[in-house]
Amino acid sequence: MLLKKTYLILILILISFDWAYAGISRPKPYLPSGTKLNISHWLFLIGINEYTSFNHLKTPVQDAKMLKDVLLSKYYFDKDHLIELYDKEATRKNIIDKLEFLAKNASKNDSILIFYAGHCNIDDTTRTSYWVPYDGGKNNASSWISSREIKNYLSISKIKSRHILLISDSCFSGEFFKSYSEKGLVSSDIEKIYMNPSRQLLVSNNLEEKKDMEFEGLSVFSYYLIKSLRENEESYLLPSNFFKKLKFDIVLNVTTLPEIGYLSNAGGMPDSEFIFFLKWTGKPLETSIKKEEKTINELLQEAKVAKKRDEEKSEVYRKQGLVLDKEIESKKGMEDLILLLKEKDKILQRIEEQKKELQENEKKRFDEIEIIRVEKKRKLEKSISNYKTIMSLDPSNEVKQLAWKNLISPYQKEAKDIEIGDIEGLKMSVIDGSIPNSIGMRFVLIYPNENIKKEFYMQTTEVTQKQWKMIMGNNPSKFQDCGESCPVEYVSWYDAQEFTKKLNLREKTNKYRLPSMEEWENACMAGSKSLYCHGDDENELNLYGWYKNNSDNTTHPVSEKKSNPWGLYDMNGNVREWCEDSYDERPLKIYKGGGFDSYPRELTSEYKDSSSPPLKYRALGFRIVKEP
Repeated sequence: MLLKKTYLILILILISFDWAYAGISRPKPYLPSGTKLNISHWLFLIGINEYTSFNHLKTPVQDAKMLKDVLLSKYYFDKDHLIELYDKEATRKNIIDKLEFLAKNASKNDSILIFYAGHCNIDDTTRTSYWVPYDGGKNNASSWISSREIKNYLSISKIKSRHILLISDSCFSGEFFKSYSEKGLVSSDIEKIYMNPSRQLLVSNNLEEKKDMEFEGLSVFSYYLIKSLRENEESYLLPSNFFKKLKFDIVLNVTTLPEIGYLSNAGGMPDSEFIFFLKWTGKPLETSIKKEEKTINELLQEAKVAKKRDEEKSEVYRKQGLVLDKEIESKKGMEDLILLLKEKDKILQRIEEQKKELQENEKKRFDEIEIIRVEKKRKLEKSISNYKTIMSLDPSNEVKQLAWKNLISPYQKEAKDIEIGDIEGLKMSVIDGSIPNSIGMRFVLIYPNENIKKEFYMQTTEVTQKQWKMIMGNNPSKFQDCGESCPVEYVSWYDAQEFTKKLNLREKTNKYRLPSMEEWENACMAGSKSLYCHGDDENELNLYGWYKNNSDNTTHPVSEKKSNPWGLYDMNGNVREWCEDSYDERPLKIYKGGGFDSYPRELTSEYKDSSSPPLKYRALGFRIVKEP
């Protein structure tokens, strides 16, 4: 039994180190999905300063060695898969022999990076380029290595590795070198990019007279290449991602333009790339989580700034339009009138263009937030899978406590009030950033804006039938068959007030209440100015809420649809939600959000309706807020 316990604890430690720290160097990289790659990264470096028949150069050997240092320290390259040829070692025979070695020893899933720095020649007639090895003769092309020979070796029929990147701090040309523009592939493409083979090239195209220009002992090309790799913090770096900046830095210093491209008819896919897998740096996963939270906050702040800027521009355009209206009224000549009307059309067009640009940028920010939340969810679910594996091996209390401690170690703040073993509670706290209360409600922090001076917590879902019963002891809902996880409905504004009063007594606080209309709207739009909780696209309503077109005329369990960027569910649809406010000065209370029987126009973030406080209706419920 003691041996079993020791074995399980060792498993636990190994698993916890596998996921709890984003910094412990691993022998093999992982894809974003969590798939571990059992592959090797080969590094073949050729640097030639000294020549038997050509002028000596100053930087190639140092270029290659400095590149080696950054690749071994920051990326998944290792000394067991390192090949180096410098000066006298870099003969034609040795270079070809090492290519043959790679053809025999690199596996089909491996990645290979080949770097060459030295002299090159280009045939004026055929435009074929040649690398000049250490022993290359001055006028003897047969002693050089042609780009066609290199291409033949790098073809997938010869070296069968999945990915090869050839970096030539020299020249490389030929009809099989296909250049492409500075495209950029986002991280969500990494899985597809990895699966498709690539034969990629990055070429400096340095002229011979520029060959000895130095930056801190390196060539201009190698200096900025190494700088890009050293400063990178992305987990998955693609050559196309850093090429644009690399090219910009280089052309400030030399007249030749570097190129990026691929070898045609060599077995690689034109839209695939070599991937630099960043080693884990030793920083706890908690640091990564804080960085994600910071990114989300920055995106939300950008939305607020953009909203304010949009309002200011709209006001300027509005005033310009008013001035034109007055001028139009005063003009009697037809030509002057036509000119003014055309000018007004231009102003209206600018307003529409500005609105469209704001909507597109807002959608982009929301999409980026969603990507971050999906990545957080993936990391957590991988950790939870390890936790469940341990529990299946030994569910004893001792191991359970140790496993739970490791599981929540990166999430100390979010897991503060989560009971041991409450996986669902942990998921909601980490992914949505929500905090719980004693009856299972969860709340997310809502930030202030120009209309709301103080932050507050809003319930992530509508009050459920289960939560209502725990506080009130009954269930007034017309859709009780829907289940306890469905929203409570058929409750008046007075009923909602009584619920918050009793909840405050239970929690021994006075912080629970209904939201104001402005608080509700700010939370719904996640600090933006969007038409719906998710953006402006009516076609996406089906993904975010239950309404007339998809509800089958009934309520549904809360949080079945996607949340808005702040982690709030069912802000559009399911049931209407009471607010604290009165409608103007009338004795009516406002409700927001629309219900399962609402049309799209009633689901917009700014749409409001009102009823007498005693009213009860089968599609009218509420959610509450909590003051900090």
